[in-house]
Amino acid sequence: MCLPFFGLGQENNTRHILLKSGKIKLETKFNISPKSTEIVHGDYYRLIQFSEIPSESQKNILVEQGIQFLEYIPFNTYLVSVSTSFSNIEQLRVFGAISLQSILPKYKIDPKIQNKEYPEWALKNGKLSIKVLLYKNADLINFHERNNQYNVISNNKIGNSLILEINPNDLIKVATINDVWYIEPIDPPSFPENKTGRTLHRSNVINTNYSSGRHYNGDGINIMMQDDGLVGPHIDRQGRVDQSFCVGCSSSSNNDHGDHVSGTIMGAGNLDPLGRGMADGAFLYVYSSSNNNYYDVPAIYQNNDVIITSKSYSNGCNAGYTSLARDLDEQINLYPSLTHVFSAGNSGSSNCNYGAGSGWGNVTGGHKQAKNVIPVANLTSTGA
Repeated sequence: MCLPFFGLGQENNTRHILLKSGKIKLETKFNISPKSTEIVHGDYYRLIQFSEIPSESQKNILVEQGIQFLEYIPFNTYLVSVSTSFSNIEQLRVFGAISLQSILPKYKIDPKIQNKEYPEWALKNGKLSIKVLLYKNADLINFHERNNQYNVISNNKIGNSLILEINPNDLIKVATINDVWYIEPIDPPSFPENKTGRTLHRSNVINTNYSSGRHYNGDGINIMMQDDGLVGPHIDRQGRVDQSFCVGCSSSSNNDHGDHVSGTIMGAGNLDPLGRGMADGAFLYVYSSSNNNYYDVPAIYQNNDVIITSKSYSNGCNAGYTSLARDLDEQINLYPSLTHVFSAGNSGSSNCNYGAGSGWGNVTGGHKQAKNVIPVANLTSTGA
């Protein structure tokens, strides 16, 4: 299981919790008296911390009494949904609970949009575009109905999240909505990544030309490529491309990045044997570069046997572990044959505020920092 979206760590022997929004310390008290505005369908949300992680049998007893465990957050802390009928604080203490605290609005806001400092890509015409993550048991449709004053750009049923366009002054109001778990700015716009240096890919070892070789050429493997539009007809791709999913894509002569990347992935080398791709027998499904296409992966995995996705676009240097990264990790857990592959980026010498200076922490995009994906770095023909 992947770790919770923003529970990152814990100092030893303290009750501090390091959230993405900042470090907090839970007080040793039990708040089971929610305000009426905190209650949604008879439940309210809390952070509960234990001196030691409770056993499964103890957790089951608490579930029967009205406490639903939603996510684990180090150290010994859980995000929980509590029924208004629950009142057995003594039971919590017996099981080692030391705190049951409200989730304050400031805990829910990503550092990139705190203190009224907003990234330029999220602001347009005075409006702020934000990604709002709801609790796992929250009702997305009900959220729409209760908060229809905000402009909904899109929603993600699988990730239980949505993108809203709001007045920047309303950010704290959105954070006070009970079933909101976290708010981050929308992902930065995607930019194609490309280098002319040939990579040291070693595919010649597993796809050899001689008769007794392994011949692992990708035959029977279906791949999803997200890029800048339709790829042009080419003898190296003939009969092994489906572009019907590339909704709204164009075939402009300026859209040559996808042609290059598709050749690297599955070009047959018919025109020039030296230009053969990594898997010259694979079949390619072409998509646009929109990050929303990742939510089509379950369908194309199940219906079209696509088990690899590839994208060579950036989304902000050292963007951190984003909600998209979390969603991709969960997809790979749900679909064990699935592999997400990304370019690591062209910022190898940059300083992207990781803290270790230039040359470190500069993978270009939060989704590439997911735990279960494969980001691939660029090398020149001499290994530089």
